Amino acid sequence: LTQEINKCYKIGAYTATFILSRKLVENLIIDILRKKFPQNLQNIDIYYRQKDGRFHDLTILLKNLEENKGLFGVDKETIEEFFKLVKPFRPTANSNTHSIIVWGEKEGLDKVQVEKMTALLIKILRGT
Repeated sequence: LTQEINKCYKIGAYTATFILSRKLVENLIIDILRKKFPQNLQNIDIYYRQKDGRFHDLTILLKNLEENKGLFGVDKETIEEFFKLVKPFRPTANSNTHSIIVWGEKEGLDKVQVEKMTALLIKILRGT
């Protein structure tokens, strides 16, 4: 996924870059939650909607990550920095991913700081 994101970014396909980046952030959060809360009847609802047979939307995943942030084996600053970065990303990500959009500006995409967000999520995943 990261290779595709980088290729899209290099050729100026910023809409594709944004959508794939959102997917990467979402999947890293799922990985963190699954690692901390292995799949069983008590834990699965934290990241998976059983009745629909799919993972929760990004907003719910972020809420569940934030509610359990004290349980991860990383410093508080790492998690707080991630949530500070993801706050402006979340509403844009939700509305833009579920409708047809054009993300035409490199500068706007760069402001979202996806690389930094994913680095923080990887740090949290490794510390879990």
